[in-house]
Amino acid sequence: IELIGNWIWVSGNTYEHKSTLKENGFTWANNKKMWYWRPEEYKTYSRKSKDINDIRNKYGSEKIVNNTKSLK
Repeated sequence: IELIGNWIWVSGNTYEHKSTLKENGFTWANNKKMWYWRPEEYKTYSRKSKDINDIRNKYGSEKIVNNTKSLK
């Protein structure tokens, strides 16, 4: 999980969590192979694809690490 600007990005082996991510408002970014969530006021209309590293450089990045295990 990574916070880039005001957007939350999720990468890695997320297939088993696909339905949970979708239920919580995340969208799949096929070009980046990552899920993202953004506040509604940050909706973008640009169709120009941007590299994730360019986005990190522009807005800054913070990785979120949580060592707690969820109960199933």
